[in-house]
Amino acid sequence: MYVLNSLGNLGYISPEMFFSELTRLDNAISCHAGHNRFYKGVVCINIDEWAEYTREAHFTTFLNYISSNNDKLLVIFCIHTDAKNVIETVEYALSSHIRFESLSLRFPDTNELVELVESQYVLDTGLFLTMDAKNLLGETIMEIADGKHFNGFKSIEQLAQDMMYSIFTEGLSNNQSISANMLYGRNSVFVKRMKGCTNAGKRIGFAAERSQ
Repeated sequence: MYVLNSLGNLGYISPEMFFSELTRLDNAISCHAGHNRFYKGVVCINIDEWAEYTREAHFTTFLNYISSNNDKLLVIFCIHTDAKNVIETVEYALSSHIRFESLSLRFPDTNELVELVESQYVLDTGLFLTMDAKNLLGETIMEIADGKHFNGFKSIEQLAQDMMYSIFTEGLSNNQSISANMLYGRNSVFVKRMKGCTNAGKRIGFAAERSQ
């Protein structure tokens, strides 16, 4: 039976330092293996931090480790970039050690992300978003997606959590609606961080121009 386990980011380690990330990776796999030390499964590893360092010895050691365990592991390497030259460099490094297939995934558009937030964070609480709240959520997502601090799904998740925390403090009960006017006035760390790359008066969490 194959089980998907996310082993997180493979952190960059400079050549002159001990490659502790490989030790962490091996320990994580051993932990999943249990007492019998036998593991067969699917693991997901983010290699974003190595996109520009695939020629370094540590990355070669990492690929040798993966290759030596190809009878035990089916590895999904994740990298977030649209840069063709970066993708080609990574694929070249992989092809010299393992057999692999490339798959490009499209990041969801704004409407899909609004639906994702609503389905995973709102509807399960017995609440629902009004159309003006959905529009505001979509505008906010587009704004932060264009910002220098955007971090994909993590930023969307943080936005959703901040939004729902604000709603929960309103003391709403089931089957009540969430309007755009209820989504202003937050002052969390996330909101403060986003102020540098958003039009504060029109986005979730900013009280400068409350909806009337």
